[in-house]
Amino acid sequence: MYKRQVPGILNGNIFIGLQPARGMIEKAEELYHNTDFIIPHQYYSFYKWIKEEFEADVIYHVGTHGTLEWLPGKEIGLCDSSCPDFNIDDIPHLYDYSINVTGEGLQAKRRSYAALISYMIPALTLAGEYEDIEEIDELIKQYYQAENSGDTKIEEIKEDILERTFKYNYNLDMNINKEEIRENYKNFINKFHSYIEELKSSTIKDGLHILGEAATGDRCATLIQALLRIDNCGMLAADRAVGKSLGYDTEELVDRPHILKNGKTNLMILEDIKNITTDIIKEIIYSDKDMSNEIFKDEYSNYKVMEKIMKNSKISRTDLAKYLELTPAAISKIIKKLLSYNLIIEKNTLFSTGGRPRVTLAINSNYKKIIGVNLGAGFINIVESNLNGEIIGITERKFAFKGQEKVLELLDEELTKALSKYDKESVIGIGLATHGVVDRKKGTVIVSPHFKWKKLELRKELEKKYNLPVIVENDVRSMLIAEHNYGHAKDMKNFIFLYIKNGIGAAIFLNGKIFEGSNYGAGEIGHFIVNEHSNIQCRCGKYGCLETECSEQVLVNKVMWKLEEDEKKEMGKNLDISTVYSKAKEKEEPYYSIIKDAVYDTGKVMGNVLNMLDVNNIIVAGDITTTGDLFVKNFKKGIDTMLLEEFNKKIKVSTTKLENMIGVYGAVSLITSNLFEGEKLIKVK
Repeated sequence: MYKRQVPGILNGNIFIGLQPARGMIEKAEELYHNTDFIIPHQYYSFYKWIKEEFEADVIYHVGTHGTLEWLPGKEIGLCDSSCPDFNIDDIPHLYDYSINVTGEGLQAKRRSYAALISYMIPALTLAGEYEDIEEIDELIKQYYQAENSGDTKIEEIKEDILERTFKYNYNLDMNINKEEIRENYKNFINKFHSYIEELKSSTIKDGLHILGEAATGDRCATLIQALLRIDNCGMLAADRAVGKSLGYDTEELVDRPHILKNGKTNLMILEDIKNITTDIIKEIIYSDKDMSNEIFKDEYSNYKVMEKIMKNSKISRTDLAKYLELTPAAISKIIKKLLSYNLIIEKNTLFSTGGRPRVTLAINSNYKKIIGVNLGAGFINIVESNLNGEIIGITERKFAFKGQEKVLELLDEELTKALSKYDKESVIGIGLATHGVVDRKKGTVIVSPHFKWKKLELRKELEKKYNLPVIVENDVRSMLIAEHNYGHAKDMKNFIFLYIKNGIGAAIFLNGKIFEGSNYGAGEIGHFIVNEHSNIQCRCGKYGCLETECSEQVLVNKVMWKLEEDEKKEMGKNLDISTVYSKAKEKEEPYYSIIKDAVYDTGKVMGNVLNMLDVNNIIVAGDITTTGDLFVKNFKKGIDTMLLEEFNKKIKVSTTKLENMIGVYGAVSLITSNLFEGEKLIKVK
């Protein structure tokens, strides 16, 4: 049996289709609103299928300019011989219509029984300037300023304008040939200036309207400005009113656009008036308490732009608009603001494809400095870096004491010394990484056995003393952040960071976020029991923990005990961990076997962790990785021993490329990772 084929998408109990054409495609537009031209068979069949075979409960027409309401038949009081009537029949009919198209809306309501869903027009905005237009506009302004001041660079600017004009064929847009331009440059530059201003001030739609959502924030401001472009009922247009208050007749400025005074043409003054008008409207709408959240939305765009620039220092305005789904005009406004704050800089970047360098954007690395503190067992590193996380200087001080007060005194001494190099306004914040259980949000060290700290409100104390933002975090988690910012994990959404030193700790990154745990202690794998027969007590109070079997000092002790057992006691005198690792790498006994076993045991613990978390990537830091293949092979072997077979082939083990700098980069990363998100240490209004 023949079955009718209806073009469209069937999604469960929803059918989405295109309304059929009324007839000849070549005359489609002529037939849209023709009430005499009878519908073809496929048009009738389309609606018949919807009613009788699909058995629709409701029909929803999307788009203002449909044809159903314009089909032949009576204008009012339709009957069953009227085409709209027998097509729509008695099915409930919803039809969305822009609120400013009332005439056609009434037609749809009267002739197709539609229940109208009215919606606002899309928000309007000024096209503004971006990319090439912005560059040319700036050059034109420089030309007029040079002309006004008699600057000798005017010829250079002139040639640059001409080069860009011919490159992008702007002369063709204005219907001026090259000879005319050369003969009368003054006439050309005035005409070009007017053309660019016309492009910038053109009113365009700022995206589409979303049902139920009114324009807010900057979109609301530009919409209001667009609606106030002309005089209405005795009320002056917004720009005219602002111009009048400043002592300008905007009509005169428009009539005489190229009069030059003090380096500004009348067109430039008009642009200034438009910008002031925008600021006034924003001030009014943001003064409403109910609109306070919109300020945050505006800030959000600023931060997202800066975050994107920081992650890609060769990004252009066009790329930003694409990645962030913002209009070129919106991007241009944000970039202007960030440039005025000196937060970003422009660069001419030559891409591998060759050609003229493109203007790209980068974070101004010298905007402010960052102070990082890496506080470990027996040492403190004070790190100075720029905004990009590039290390400027490091000082290290070792100490043997463990008491709370003495450690805090040392911290204060070293921080005071570092901060004395800068005035307070030139430092953006202090990032402090310390071992122990840390509540980062509160900046509290819950417990640090080595320093004998308990519930120490370290952030509060330091912020009070130095009047600077301070971020306190566990040292291993801060290293994970550094690895994610600068290391192998840059593009990873899931990985485990393992740090092996005098303690053994891990940090976990799941679905793009650090997993801290309910009590901020996630990653304490050093307290997995690996030797239930051990007589060595861990600092946690238990026996046989991984830390008591495989941490650095334990490994040195094990080598010394073995040398003593083999009557080689003299070889164990003044033994340090670097010597142990070096000899183990050369497969010298007993160093080799002891390190091999320790690495293997650590791998077994990690294998159990991976079975639980199903993470494919592990990044390891610590001096033990200097043993090279000895570490990697035996660590992987230990993992494989415990790992489920289906996961086995997918695990990738890497050693940090930040090497012994991982700790200091971790401290700095606490600040750099919070510049534009989280704490938002850079304030952009």
